[in-house]
Amino acid sequence: MTAHLNDEQFTAAALGDVPAATQSHLHACFCCRSELARLRAAVASLGEGVRAGAARPEGFWLRQRAEIAARIASRDFGARAAKPWAGRLAWSGALAAVILAALLSLRPGVERPAPVSTASADADEELLLGVEQSLRRPLPQALSPGVILVNERNRAARLQQAPAQR
Repeated sequence: MTAHLNDEQFTAAALGDVPAATQSHLHACFCCRSELARLRAAVASLGEGVRAGAARPEGFWLRQRAEIAARIASRDFGARAAKPWAGRLAWSGALAAVILAALLSLRPGVERPAPVSTASADADEELLLGVEQSLRRPLPQALSPGVILVNERNRAARLQQAPAQR
């Protein structure tokens, strides 16, 4: 095994189910071995935290329940309930931004895109027709001067060969 272990292999190794190939890779690879040790330490500390929470006295949990019940009764769920105007402020700010954007777009002197005229549509049509004609040609128009040069060279070569054949 040349690649590092994937998440599934780390999970299996942390649970103690280590196949021979994974075991040999862990023996040879320091990175995977240290990652597995970090994973096992995190799982162990999680378990310790759960056990510490469970070991709290019953009075702690009674106080927690009482505080939660008091919050529910007073409908005080934090900043949102304590500040009912905050939602209105957000909506009014968004409305002000929309109005400002509309006013700025209607300002004189601001360039707006011109509507598409029939002249530009005709120009587009002409361009498309030109492209279509170019595609139907057996030889691209850019190579037309090259054809003339080749024909002239071939004619000159024939003229030179004609006296040599006589």
